[in-house]
Amino acid sequence: MKIKNLNNTTGKVCSCDSWLKHWENISGQDSSSCGNQDCFNMAEVGGHVKKCDEDDNSHYIVPLCKTCNSSSNVDEFELWSRYTLVSAASTSCVKRSAA
Repeated sequence: MKIKNLNNTTGKVCSCDSWLKHWENISGQDSSSCGNQDCFNMAEVGGHVKKCDEDDNSHYIVPLCKTCNSSSNVDEFELWSRYTLVSAASTSCVKRSAA
């Protein structure tokens, strides 16, 4: 699936401690590597993205490295198929209880 970064999202907050933790809590997945299929860096942040080829204006979170999450990165990129898009709505935040 092709996605691209959303700009001007730096001030957005959620109650999951970070957007990367938000993605992990909701997806139930671990965020080891960047979600960009052409990148092999470690995931460092939960990047705000949107789908490219669809009539979907929703905002989503995916694990990204800081380079791929940069506002200067305006290119579309392919999301690794193993990663799930998670809603960027802070109302969807959940705290995973420590076990």
